[in-house]
Amino acid sequence: MIGDQDKQDAPAKGGGLSRAIGLASELGVAMGLLSAAMLLGSLALGRWLDRVASSTPVFTIVMLVVGALAGQATLYRMATNASDQLDGGARHAVNGQALRCAIGLALQLLALTALPAVAGAGIGLWLDHLLQSAVLFTILLTLVGFGLGMVLTIRAVQRHRSRQGSV
Repeated sequence: MIGDQDKQDAPAKGGGLSRAIGLASELGVAMGLLSAAMLLGSLALGRWLDRVASSTPVFTIVMLVVGALAGQATLYRMATNASDQLDGGARHAVNGQALRCAIGLALQLLALTALPAVAGAGIGLWLDHLLQSAVLFTILLTLVGFGLGMVLTIRAVQRHRSRQGSV
């Protein structure tokens, strides 16, 4: 009798493990593709801005750092949203609506992080050229832009979290 019960529980344990692996794979693939897309998109935008402004590698570096930071914030929100959905009984870690929401958040965070940093780098390049001051203003204003972008990003993630909690 006891042996029969153990045999009945074994498939359930195996099914739970395979489901967990499937859900982790599903979430991992979605997060990996979104992260890669953000980094490659940021790299392409940075290289394009460098070509337009003849400022190689300033914008490429700025956009790679910005893309990585915005990507990490987006991945964090994707993971917490998936966890909340699975705790609520959802069958999949990522559904169409959650993926659209994550992509929208990724683009919003990328813009909020990138625009101040790129603006700071652009103004800094212009001031350095005007005042013949090497890269002093470029570095200083890019860092100020990063700081402002991070504050805007943190506020956006907090707003997104409070909206998710109220839905």
